[in-house]
Amino acid sequence: MYGLPAAAAPDLAVHRLATTPYAAIVAADHHLASRPVLALGDLADERFVDAPVGFGNRDVLDAALSARGVVRDIRAEVTETNSIPVFVAGGLGIALLPELLIPPSEGIAVVPLNERITWDFNVVTRTSTGAATAALLAQLLAAY
Repeated sequence: MYGLPAAAAPDLAVHRLATTPYAAIVAADHHLASRPVLALGDLADERFVDAPVGFGNRDVLDAALSARGVVRDIRAEVTETNSIPVFVAGGLGIALLPELLIPPSEGIAVVPLNERITWDFNVVTRTSTGAATAALLAQLLAAY
């Protein structure tokens, strides 16, 4: 599986399984938790929890935010994406994650963003594949 743009893998075949928007994750008792939608400007003074630089979802988000002139105060980096909501629920900060990667978690609220920032969930193969790889790829593409 691959979470970077296809241009980052020029010698491979990148097959998009899904495109998902980023959403904000805040603690259930956070002052932004009851909002129906958030603007990036609403997050300006917040502390963030994110994956380390080099993780696909982090790199895509950093590029999108940089293009919009948004700078984040990242207080914690977590190598297991499924653990980010735990840190958020504990009050360490808020997070922006692709909706597809947000596990069901207690103690958080997921709030959509009013600006569409998306992440592509891809599977990568060699440009020429055998029958087994082609069959698996067909099953993955059909499932998504």
